[in-house]
Amino acid sequence: MKEQIMALVFKSIVTILTAILSIIIPYFIAKFKAYIEEKGKAVQYNRALGIARGMYFGLEDEFKDIEKSGDIKKEEMKNRLLKIFPTLTDVELDSINKDICHTIDTGIKELNSPIAINK
Repeated sequence: MKEQIMALVFKSIVTILTAILSIIIPYFIAKFKAYIEEKGKAVQYNRALGIARGMYFGLEDEFKDIEKSGDIKKEEMKNRLLKIFPTLTDVELDSINKDICHTIDTGIKELNSPIAINK
């Protein structure tokens, strides 16, 4: 009798654990997939940003003779990045453009600021 009760309790515990795991495992798999996808997007964005920074100076040289060529350069940068990374969104492309402009503006301000020499 004692063994039958133990077997019944054991079967109940196994059934409960199986039910819990059948709910929890798909949830964690979905979360893990979302995490991997998000991380992949971040890696792609960072690669695109690095390539765009290098591409910027090539575009500057290419359009140096054209006045007010900012919009043309922006569109050309967008087209070239989309050829390499077709899944980039407009928001990501705008963010890359703003980051590059901010980096260049900061560099220009540093070059134009006077150097303080401490004696």
